[in-house]
Amino acid sequence: MPKISRFDIIIPVHKKDLAVLEYCIEAARAKIVGAGRIITISKERYTNNAEWFPESQFPFSMDLVCQYTAGSCGWYFQQLLKLYAPLVIPNICENVLILDSDTVFFRKTKMFDAQNRPFYNISKDKKICRKPFDNRVEEHINKLWPAISRENLPTEFKKISGICHSMMFNRKIISELFAKVEEHDKTGDEFYKIFLKHANHEHSASEYQIYFNFLLIFHGNEIAIRKLKYKNTADLNIKKYRKRFKYSYCSFHSYLRCGRGNSLRVKCEKFFKNLYKKLFQIEQWNIGIASCNIAQFLTIPNQKIKWLRNLRLSEFRADPFGLNQGGKNFIFFEKYERSIRRGKISAIELNQNLDKVAEIDILKLPHHLSYPYIFSHQDKNYLLPESHRANELALYELLENFQLKKITTIFDNLDAVDSSIIFYENKFWLFFSQASKGDKNLYLAYSDSLEGEWKMHPQNPIKSDVKSARMAGQIFLHEGLLYRPSQNCERSYGSSIVMNKIMQLTTEKFAEIEEIEITPNQLGQYPLGLHNISSLGENLTLIDGKKVIFVPHKMLIYLVRLFANKTPCKLIANP
Repeated sequence: MPKISRFDIIIPVHKKDLAVLEYCIEAARAKIVGAGRIITISKERYTNNAEWFPESQFPFSMDLVCQYTAGSCGWYFQQLLKLYAPLVIPNICENVLILDSDTVFFRKTKMFDAQNRPFYNISKDKKICRKPFDNRVEEHINKLWPAISRENLPTEFKKISGICHSMMFNRKIISELFAKVEEHDKTGDEFYKIFLKHANHEHSASEYQIYFNFLLIFHGNEIAIRKLKYKNTADLNIKKYRKRFKYSYCSFHSYLRCGRGNSLRVKCEKFFKNLYKKLFQIEQWNIGIASCNIAQFLTIPNQKIKWLRNLRLSEFRADPFGLNQGGKNFIFFEKYERSIRRGKISAIELNQNLDKVAEIDILKLPHHLSYPYIFSHQDKNYLLPESHRANELALYELLENFQLKKITTIFDNLDAVDSSIIFYENKFWLFFSQASKGDKNLYLAYSDSLEGEWKMHPQNPIKSDVKSARMAGQIFLHEGLLYRPSQNCERSYGSSIVMNKIMQLTTEKFAEIEEIEITPNQLGQYPLGLHNISSLGENLTLIDGKKVIFVPHKMLIYLVRLFANKTPCKLIANP
């Protein structure tokens, strides 16, 4: 048998695909037969599970690409990264598999046939000559080098595409392609400049199609063609597609997710899922610990998490906030008791192995409590728990032995939720939402002192966006800038966290931009939700995660409560 060629895998990465990246890498390592190194290309390092090569090492930059292509520069920049990566990255194999970062392989897949020829997959798209995008790609190829245009392809390939989310590149063939294009252009420009000057301001080029056409016309006898079954989807449920063995891989495109929830099929699917959940499932939240600084989530959002041991089904833990005091680590959190449908504020002490050594209740009132926001100022520690069902927001000083002293009532007639305070530029700033206004609005108040008058910001609500308004933990300072975690409630309550960079914070103006999304690990213990993040000292970060548990007798529990209480309780046993 001939020796199978070695190859490395290169994955260009953009922030928009970080929700899929770890699964892409894990699957590439497990399912792509014969792979060597796995290398990501990006502006910053986005994963600890693969090698990283910085974009800055390439002969072109994003700024240069923007000079040619304006608003579509990101699209063209990624394509050039793929084409040049086999030539720029040192000590790489002669053969390199370029893999899109939103693509996950689910079946064992060979990349070379028995004759040691690389496989090339053809797209499931048919009659591409009728599609606007493919016609723009063909127009760009004609300008680049007419010899590799569609009309010169073998007859059986004239109406199909080679754009399939991954492709094996050969370093010698790439160099040959570049040389041929530069020779045809006759201007002395390098390939990347020729590529860009023939591109327009739309998505009008394809690195995969350029290379595929060149192979078919000039190296057709050196390659093998196949058609793998794959799926392009907006559904980010990777766990679901792992069980659909008919697909060799799926591509989870971020651009397809916009507006997905408006389709009738998705609405029906969501309705029946919610019905099943109400009848047979309960939500279980728990606290996890990452051994890193909270700022590391800004570039590597998928950190390794150690989860606390599970509680009984009758209760759960959520909304963790950390405090390091006297060399000891403490977690303050909401402890929800299903039997009374009410939360209280509890605290856990951790040992050096990050295991629980003690737990106490520190605040229990006749109404629901949650979100125990912890902050320090002038050597004092403060607790700001949510108590919106009492229409009150009270501030407590945290004393020794976790005794609480009520300092002031900030709001006494407002249903504030997830309230968070920071001291910045000689003022206290209070971010909050309102239970009666839903999850899409964020409000801001400010004061010169904790016990002084709180004034509402003139821009209120300072943000209206269900994807990134409601608070999700500790606001923190990193490299001179404030970052605000928020809940993404677009798909469901607390489905993920969006980190926002605050660009302007004054008594007159507020502005921020979305920086990165932190999604739960779909293959982990708590795959269905993530809605709080905070620091615990310099080297630990706290999060919470959600899973659902099948409880076949949930309806029976509901009926028992219905007849046991004077007032009927809600069907959903979650707050």
